[in-house]
Amino acid sequence: MRTQELVFDSRLDKRWQGNGESVEELLSGMVKDIVSNSYSWMDDEADFHPPFANNEKCIHSLIMPGIAKRTDRFMMEWETFRQTKSDGSSPSGREETRGFIDYFIRLNSKRHVLLELKHGWITGRKTTNPEKSTFDKWTEALDQLQRITSEELTRFEGGYKIAFMPVTVWIGGNTPDSDNSMREIEANCALLCNDYPYYRNALSEVMTNGTFYGREFSDRPNWGSLWFLKEGYRAKRYYGNKEDKYYRFFPACFFFAHVSRIIC
Repeated sequence: MRTQELVFDSRLDKRWQGNGESVEELLSGMVKDIVSNSYSWMDDEADFHPPFANNEKCIHSLIMPGIAKRTDRFMMEWETFRQTKSDGSSPSGREETRGFIDYFIRLNSKRHVLLELKHGWITGRKTTNPEKSTFDKWTEALDQLQRITSEELTRFEGGYKIAFMPVTVWIGGNTPDSDNSMREIEANCALLCNDYPYYRNALSEVMTNGTFYGREFSDRPNWGSLWFLKEGYRAKRYYGNKEDKYYRFFPACFFFAHVSRIIC
C-alpha cells in the first residue's frame, strides 16, 4: 500500500456539489488548514504539544482563517433553540431550550451550514477498546444538530448540518526510570507510528461499515480523512511535566463528518 500523507474518503451525495456550494471543498479545506497550521506550530513551538493534539478549542484556532477565506461569512456560537432531549429533560422545564451552534456559515447567498465541532482521541495501540468518550462526543454533536427546532431550520432550508470531529491518534505511557527501557519503548512505538496500512484500513472500515477500532458509530460518517504525519513529526516524542512524567507520540489524525441536508 502506497503511503499517502493525506487521504480523503467521501460518500456525500454528488448533487450537493458545485455552484459555489461544495461542502466537500469546505471540509477538505478545513482539514488542510489543520495540517498546514499544525506543521507550522510544531516547527516554531517545538516544546509544546501540537495543537491538533490538545483539545477542541485549539482546533477552532486552526480552522477559522480558512473558513473565512472559503465562505461568504461565518459566526461562532450562533444562538439557536433546541427541542428538549429525547428523555424529556430540560433545564428550564420548557419544551425548547436556548443553545448555541459552534459555527453558522454562509457558503453563498442561498446556502448555509450549521456546524458542530468536537474533538476525540484514539490510542494507536492495536486495540478493540477505544476511548468511549470519543463516541459520546460524536453522538452529542449529532444530537445537538438534530434537536434544532423546525422553526429555526426553516430559515436555512436547503442548507446543511455538519457534525465534524478530528480524532487524534496517540501512543504513550508513563516515562520509565531507565534509559534502556525508554529506548525499548521508542522502538516499539516506532513500529506503530510507521504502520500506515493499519491507519488507512481503519479509515476504510469506518466509511464502509461504520466501525472504528471495533466500536460502532451511532451514525456512520459520510465523509472522512486520514492525516498520516510526515516521518520526522509522527515519531517525535512529547513529555508531560515533571509531576506527570508521561510521554506521547502523535503519528496520525482522523477527521470524520456527518453531513445532512436541511429539509423542513
